[in-house]
Amino acid sequence: MKLLGHVERRMTRFLRHWIVALPILLIVAALSILQIDLYPPTPDEFSSMTNSGWTHRGPYSPAEIVQAVHAFATSHLPGYHMLLGAWGSLTNYEVAMARALSVFFSLLALAICYRLARDHIAPEAGCFAIVIMASSAFFNMYLAHARMYAMLVFFSGLTLWCYLRAIDEQKRLGWRKLIALCATVFCLVFTHPGSAKLLLAMGLYHLLFIKKSRRWWNVSMAVVAGIILVSPMLPVLLTDGLAFGFNHLNTDSAVDSVTAMRTWLAVTWNDLALLPLIVLAGLAMAARKRPPTKPLLIIFALFALILSLMAQFTDIVRTDAMRHNLDGFLLSVLIGAGGLYALYRARRWLGLLLILWPLTGLHFQAASNWWTYVAGRTFAFDQAPWHLVSRLARQEAHNALILGWRVRDEIIRWKHWQGYDYSQRDHYFGRFGIDFARVERAADLWGHDLPGTVTARPLWLLATAS
Repeated sequence: MKLLGHVERRMTRFLRHWIVALPILLIVAALSILQIDLYPPTPDEFSSMTNSGWTHRGPYSPAEIVQAVHAFATSHLPGYHMLLGAWGSLTNYEVAMARALSVFFSLLALAICYRLARDHIAPEAGCFAIVIMASSAFFNMYLAHARMYAMLVFFSGLTLWCYLRAIDEQKRLGWRKLIALCATVFCLVFTHPGSAKLLLAMGLYHLLFIKKSRRWWNVSMAVVAGIILVSPMLPVLLTDGLAFGFNHLNTDSAVDSVTAMRTWLAVTWNDLALLPLIVLAGLAMAARKRPPTKPLLIIFALFALILSLMAQFTDIVRTDAMRHNLDGFLLSVLIGAGGLYALYRARRWLGLLLILWPLTGLHFQAASNWWTYVAGRTFAFDQAPWHLVSRLARQEAHNALILGWRVRDEIIRWKHWQGYDYSQRDHYFGRFGIDFARVERAADLWGHDLPGTVTARPLWLLATAS
């Protein structure tokens, strides 16, 4: 018994140390970086690059990026695009570097998740939270994706962390905390309009459960100030953005509240009902005492209620657009960590249940029909890597003729529905004088200017396994 107690104490000290987060961060970084140059850009990634000045008309100034977003991506806010534009100016304009920025924010999101669990649940819960988050197959879809979703998760966590520190009656509320809260709210809203759900959930919690005092007013004004700073961008979003969104909304994938919650639970819990049941058991066990996750649990419940009502009374919530709900993803992770920690506190060996999250994540990743949940994100995984082909072809002394043998070319020809006149074919081949043509039959070859014995023009054949 003494030996068992000694082992438990050593394990507790180990779980409380920040070093446990380091190998998780390194593993996620290594696996993500392997993907940054492996797949061609999706239409959404190319849209981000174009609006940020990474293509033929760039680089853009901040004002030009705002104009581009208002012209071609009215349903978005320009925060991510402005940062991506600055990042490209510091590095280069290859899609791999755009994805590297997302990897960076993904690692920051994991770090803030660890800190939230450590500060507001228990020191040991930080280890549980970061493993649960790193094991999410759905979140991992956006680790190396040149869009704003990793940034959305990070600023959601940072805003939640700043807010919980600001309302803590045990700590002094100084002007630095208020400025930090205002800045994080601004960054969160400026990143993605979908963050309104999390802010509304926090606002309801603040209104209904926090004592009305001078601190209450100061925190409220800091949040309102952060939103006001974004207000110059809202008129375009609330007019042209909403009109564009509803005109191109895939109402076939719109869902009611029950389906929305079922889908949301599937993507946040690796499509296994056992995981939330385990967490519920832990939370029920902790309910006999004051649960350490009480503020997080209430905000999580309010977020779920808001999402459910949106699904029931609008067509905005869709099964293939659950990425727009990533502002609440960290809440799910933290609730999972809180429930698992309650079980661990009751019986140390129950902490081993943590292994279920990476195992279910691997299964969900391999077995799921991902088109159902991420739609266009899957385009990159079954397309030819034409960005790499272009890079190699540009090293030839003469412009190459590239024949794509039964290669799917819808995406490389695709132009944005809001007025783009520039495709990936133009960007990766046309502007360099490289011809790229899809060939379906052998007879199609005669329709092209093939190199002969006199010309030195190289001929490349591009084929995919599919």
